[in-house]
Amino acid sequence: MNIIILGAGEIGYHTALSLSRENRAVILVESDPARADQIDEDENDIQVVRGNAADPEVLLRAGLENAHLLLAVTNSDETNITACMFAARLAPEIRRVARIRQIDTRMYGHLLTDDPPLVHAVVHPEELCARKILDVIRCPATTDVNWFFKGQVVLVSLPVKADSPANGWNLVAVGRERAERGLPFLIAMLVHDGVAGVPAATDVLKTGNTLYLATPADRLSEVLTLFVSQPRLKPMRNVTIFGGGRIGLYLAEMLDKHDIDVKIIEPDERRAARLADQLPSVLVLCGEPSDPDIFDEEKIANSDAFVAVTGDQEDNLIAVLYAKSFGIRLGVAALHRGHLAPLVQRMGIDTVVMPQQVAVGKFLEHVRAGNIASVIVFEQYGMEVIEALVPAGSRIIGRPLSEVRMPRGTLVLALQRAGGETIIPDGRVTVLAGDRIAVISPQRHITKVEDMLGGG
Repeated sequence: MNIIILGAGEIGYHTALSLSRENRAVILVESDPARADQIDEDENDIQVVRGNAADPEVLLRAGLENAHLLLAVTNSDETNITACMFAARLAPEIRRVARIRQIDTRMYGHLLTDDPPLVHAVVHPEELCARKILDVIRCPATTDVNWFFKGQVVLVSLPVKADSPANGWNLVAVGRERAERGLPFLIAMLVHDGVAGVPAATDVLKTGNTLYLATPADRLSEVLTLFVSQPRLKPMRNVTIFGGGRIGLYLAEMLDKHDIDVKIIEPDERRAARLADQLPSVLVLCGEPSDPDIFDEEKIANSDAFVAVTGDQEDNLIAVLYAKSFGIRLGVAALHRGHLAPLVQRMGIDTVVMPQQVAVGKFLEHVRAGNIASVIVFEQYGMEVIEALVPAGSRIIGRPLSEVRMPRGTLVLALQRAGGETIIPDGRVTVLAGDRIAVISPQRHITKVEDMLGGG
């Protein structure tokens, strides 16, 4: 598959980097000469074409007529849409995916994707981030939530706290409790000091670890009681948002629809006034969250969660740490540089959301071979989860999983039979043609996993 990526910002660059590590043919188009030169210098495996992504000549120079997929991810909606329009005329067979930020795709996205499509798929990173934060707020004690099989299986991350019932257990003890209670879950990753890996039976859960576990969504509340103390499982009813940009606006709308009380703190007076008009049932405050008057008068310390989603990640970190110092249960910060995530979480911030990482996963869904339904990228850990339909001829069907040779660090998290039965598997389970499967693997092995699933 030949892939053209338009725009070498955070999303375009990290998508290109992920694909180049898999030895895929990627061409990156960038209009900023300095940025293009930097990538040329740093990444020998990424070919860079300099020029305006909305210029047909530049698209042709990038190999449009021989490409299979166009990812338009510049910071300009107009450029992305124009590029897709020209691509639709010059190379009608190419699949076109566009990043859209300014346009409300919930209302108007269909104008781009209706048949005949100008764009085959639209990715809105800010809306995706808002939904991810909403999921964490609605699943108390979790710090990351990812759904599979149309919401029937969930992969959540849980920090091991001093008051965790499982603190000090090894994985053998966890397995024994799981069997005695009849709880269907599987620990996918264990993170210690920022390093993640598939856990071994002798690994011990300790304060400061983070574990990722997969379970049927309707059993999540039961599974959480094994790892989380009861006070941490209380539902969250009050949320304060710092930042009234697109993520803050979308999140406030979503929380309001779930009957969660919302306050927004926005420093810019004009934006605060617009938000007050758009969100009549939300309290909008103009100021800074570190302002004692606002914090005290509006009882911000009584919030269950404090979410900082401004465009300045330093402001976000400071605001969340300030709020956490008052005992707020959940602190969420938006980051724009993923390598900081492990450090930030050790500082006491519960959850970080990275728009570029969420978007990269969505774009990779259109790259992955076979019948891929979803992709979740854990860039900071070098791991990836894919959900796929297992076709007839796949090399993993017909044998117990314990007999299937998988790449090192690869684990099947869940299966869904064609009839709808959902299974959290052990080594005795056999994969059948037509099953849906969720697999976690190091990113360096993803092409091997694709070949294995597809029978290549």
